[in-house]
Amino acid sequence: MHVVDKATKLETIFDRINLVDTRFEVLKRDIEIEALKRKLEVLGSPGLARPPRASGSCGSTTTPGKASARSRVSENSCILQCRRRGHGG
Repeated sequence: MHVVDKATKLETIFDRINLVDTRFEVLKRDIEIEALKRKLEVLGSPGLARPPRASGSCGSTTTPGKASARSRVSENSCILQCRRRGHGG
């Protein structure tokens, strides 16, 4: 049997919670980077018009069933912005 001091045990649990938080931050950052790369690819493609801007809300401006890569990137960016602002998503 191994005896562990209560403070040491709590510190270990706290460190693990921080580790999980850090991992989620890294995953969130990676998703955001990927979405921005896709957005750059789409915006850099010749022959594509600029997407319409949403009027301050996270509503979709495309026809259902006809979502392009650009609208998916725009939607992902909007979701990330809403989460940063604390609106859920």
